[in-house]
Amino acid sequence: MILKDAASGFRLGLVLPKEMFLKASLKRMIVEFRARSGNDMRVLKADGDGSYVSNDFRAVLSEMLIHINYSGAHGHRQNGLAEQEVRVAKKDLRVNCAHSGAPNDMWGGVVPLSKFHLQ
Repeated sequence: MILKDAASGFRLGLVLPKEMFLKASLKRMIVEFRARSGNDMRVLKADGDGSYVSNDFRAVLSEMLIHINYSGAHGHRQNGLAEQEVRVAKKDLRVNCAHSGAPNDMWGGVVPLSKFHLQ
């Protein structure tokens, strides 16, 4: 998941954990995002896939007074900015991994464990 503050451009990314840890991780991520961006999060835009539609995910957003807007199913054009952010994050991870000197077969471990600050 990548959160981006439209006003400041600050981005924060995190690979969401399994369902049993979702609530606590999401709360921590939102608190950190608010603190680092300097802005409140009032609206979250997401596609209607996976964890984004779970009851736990929606409960956390509701508890933190965040409204969620979903793009249409298979509506990649409606979610163009999010798709772009994902491409940028993947590119940044590839570059960082390459510059670290880590072998290519480490990708399986690097990406799921990565908590990355993109700005």
